[in-house]
Amino acid sequence: MMSSIYIFSIYYILFFLIDPSQTGQLLFDACLNLASIYLLRRELHTAEDLYRKAWDIAASLKDFDRETSAKIHLAICLLDRGELKEAIETYFKPLMVFKSNMSYYTRALYLQYYGNACRSAADWGRAKEYLREALDLAKEVRDAGLVSSCCGDLGNVFRSEGRYGLIRCDVCSTHCRSHWLSKMSQ
Repeated sequence: MMSSIYIFSIYYILFFLIDPSQTGQLLFDACLNLASIYLLRRELHTAEDLYRKAWDIAASLKDFDRETSAKIHLAICLLDRGELKEAIETYFKPLMVFKSNMSYYTRALYLQYYGNACRSAADWGRAKEYLREALDLAKEVRDAGLVSSCCGDLGNVFRSEGRYGLIRCDVCSTHCRSHWLSKMSQ
C-alpha cells in the first residue's frame, strides 16, 4: 500500500508539477541512476535494459551529450560482463569520432573508461594517453571525484607496466594532496 502511494506521488510530480520539457531529462537521469544501482548490484541485464532506455530517451530529446553518456554506460556494462573487445568495438572506437562534440565532463568520462578498457587490453600507451587527457579535462571542470578516479586509474596503468613510484607534487615536491585540493577549490 505504501509503495503505491510513493509511485503515485512520483507520477503526479512528473506529469503535473514539472514543466513538460523537463520530464524527458528527468526520466533520462532516473533511468541512468537506477541502471547504475543495478550495475553495482551486479544485475547486469536489468542495468543494460535501463541504460538502453536512457539512450532512447536521450535520442528522443535530441541530446547528443546524454546519448553519449548512455553509450558510455552501456560500454561499462559490457566491460563488467567481461566483453572487452565488444565494448571497444561497439562503443568506444565509434565514439572517438565525436569526441570534440562532447562536453568536457562527458569527454573526460569517456576517455577515462576507454583508457581503462585499453589498460585491460594491455594497450598501455593508448591507456596513458586517454587517461592523461581525461585527467586534464576533469581538472578543467573541477570535479574532484573524477580527478581522483583518473589519477587512480593512471596509477593502475603504471603499476600494470611494473612502475611503482610515487608522483611528487609540483608545488612542494612532496607526495601531498593539499596543494592540488586548494587549487580545485579556487
